[in-house]
Amino acid sequence: MQCMVLILLVLLSSFAFAQTGCFVRAVVFAGYCCHTASIFKRLNILTLTKISKLQTACFVYKVLNNLLPSQFNSFFTPNYMVHYSTRQHSKLHPACCRIKIHADSIHIYGVDIWNSLTSKLQSSPTLSSFMNKYKHLLLDSNTTD
Repeated sequence: MQCMVLILLVLLSSFAFAQTGCFVRAVVFAGYCCHTASIFKRLNILTLTKISKLQTACFVYKVLNNLLPSQFNSFFTPNYMVHYSTRQHSKLHPACCRIKIHADSIHIYGVDIWNSLTSKLQSSPTLSSFMNKYKHLLLDSNTTD
C-alpha cells in the first residue's frame, strides 16, 4: 500500500494541484486538520511559494547567463552599471516602485530573490546545477511560506 501511495505521489507531483495541502494530506492519509509543513518537508516537496521562488530565480539565472532571447537582456541591471563602486556592486540593482502590483513583478521580485542568494550559488556553471542547489536550499530552509 505504501508503495502505491509513493508511486501515486511521484506521478502527480509535477502537477500544480499536487502541491496543495489537501492533496498531500490525502496521499499520506493525514487528518484534515493536520499541518502540512512537516509533510511537505518529509516528502521533499516544495510548496507553491517555494516553487515560485525557484522558477523566478531560474528565470533570472537564464537572463544573466544569456540563455534567453536578447529581448530579456534589459530586465535586470547590475549595481556596478548604476552606481560607483560599493560593497554590493555584484548584486542586481532594484528598480524603484510605488505600487504593490509593480512590486510583485519579475523586475522587483526577481532582483530580491537573486540578491538574497549566495555568490557561490549565483555562479553555478549550469542551469541544472543551479536548480538542484537552490531546490535543496529551499527544502532545507525552515520558513513555512
